[in-house]
Amino acid sequence: MQTKIVWQDKMQFTGELGEHRVAIDAKKPIGGGEGFTPKELLAMGIASCSGMDAVAYLRKYKQALESFSVLTNVIPTEGVTPSVFKDVALVFQFVGDMDPDLVLESVELSQTKYCGVSAMIVKAVPISYKVFLNEKEIGSGEAKFT
Repeated sequence: MQTKIVWQDKMQFTGELGEHRVAIDAKKPIGGGEGFTPKELLAMGIASCSGMDAVAYLRKYKQALESFSVLTNVIPTEGVTPSVFKDVALVFQFVGDMDPDLVLESVELSQTKYCGVSAMIVKAVPISYKVFLNEKEIGSGEAKFT
């Protein structure tokens, strides 16, 4: 994989990979707030990597997934430079007529075996998660890779 960023103006960049583009910028007043910050992209990377794992697993078992989202709550360090992630908490929200054990297993496997982004990040910061199915919490845990 080879990515590229191209400076646009002030603190704005465009991230490029093949034909895909993403706007990157710093928050005001340093930047214009016209795109995602690098840390925001990293947080979304954690969620989307694990989300793709979960969806693939549920499709494999022909589960009736109606909707799905992952919230990423990041606690940054304060008063130090550089500010880094201190804690990452993921909230998986599934909706559909699905087997709760398979839903929970889809997240557990992602956070212990399959999600390469979580596997890298957990070396520096703890990642915890909660899993909800149809608005009911069905499990929780921590990312642990061997």
